[in-house]
Amino acid sequence: MMRYDTGIKAIKQALEQGQIGNVTSAIVEWGSYLPGWHPWEDYRDGYAGTKNLGGGAVLTCSHEIDTARYLFGEN
Repeated sequence: MMRYDTGIKAIKQALEQGQIGNVTSAIVEWGSYLPGWHPWEDYRDGYAGTKNLGGGAVLTCSHEIDTARYLFGEN
């Protein structure tokens, strides 16, 4: 879903056109402040903030992981 964001698309285009140079490695960081992520609900009741419901980076940040793979490839 983030592949369609105008900022992500601009970064992808710049990478493909060599405007950034030859990228050989990347450090990607994303973060969320859970109490502010979904302010209409208590984060402690949702899956993102509850280990036994599957919370954590892999499930919660699947779109961010996909975006990194989209921008920089598999290797």
